[in-house]
Amino acid sequence: MRREHYSGDRRGWPAVMTDDGQKALRDAAPRHVDSVREHLIDLLTPEQLRHLEDISQILLDHLTAPDASSSPGAE
Repeated sequence: MRREHYSGDRRGWPAVMTDDGQKALRDAAPRHVDSVREHLIDLLTPEQLRHLEDISQILLDHLTAPDASSSPGAE
C-alpha cells in the first residue's frame, strides 16, 4: 500500500494498492479461503448456513442502503 495525495481535498491521502500488495493479496487468498471454510463454514449445519446467509443479507442491505430510512425496522 502507498498513500497518494488527493488534489480535490488537502486533507485526503487515499491508500492505493501497489503491485506488490496486489500480489501478496492474491498469494494469501487461497489460505484465507481454506481457513474460513475450516473454522466457520465446515462447522455449521445446512440450516445454520441458511441463517448465516439471511443475517448476512440483512447486514449487507443495511450497509449499502442509501439512507437509514430504507433499513429494516426504520418505519
